[in-house]
Amino acid sequence: MLGNLMGMMKDIETPSELFRFQLMTLRDTEDQLLTALTHMSRMATSPEIALAFREHLQQTEMQKQRLDQALRLLGEEPASEKCMGIGGIISEGEMMMKAIKNDMLRDKAMLAAGRKTEHYEMVAYNEARMSALELGRTDIVQLLETTLEEEEMTDHRLAMLAQSMTSSQSLAAFASR
Repeated sequence: MLGNLMGMMKDIETPSELFRFQLMTLRDTEDQLLTALTHMSRMATSPEIALAFREHLQQTEMQKQRLDQALRLLGEEPASEKCMGIGGIISEGEMMMKAIKNDMLRDKAMLAAGRKTEHYEMVAYNEARMSALELGRTDIVQLLETTLEEEEMTDHRLAMLAQSMTSSQSLAAFASR
């Protein structure tokens, strides 16, 4: 079992240890996002944005279950390793949400923060998928590919919502001149 970060983590010496570490940090990523998405869905003033965050919250719960399944397939009990990368992205988003008082601007910033997390996850899931391929774990590859597809679709949805907001804001600004 791998230990904690910052000097207390055991050395990762094999591809299979790296793969377990990737899955465990992804599990923590999903845990952190469950909390963040709950908060974001409550803070969003746009019904469409709130719905997008709520729906992705449900997806995130399923993604965590898939990671648990992947770890069990490796003979491991589901456990997490702290993911500091996603923690930083979430912290930045929380600071923006507190600093922005305008509802529409805050919604737009939350969409950007959401997209940052999606891109982080897409890279992390793709790296884990490549490790699973290298280890011949096609059973786990399928689980990771399902989640990767969901992350890509969510990113696209958030991008479309942001584009819609930008178009609406541009039109409103033009009309008020």
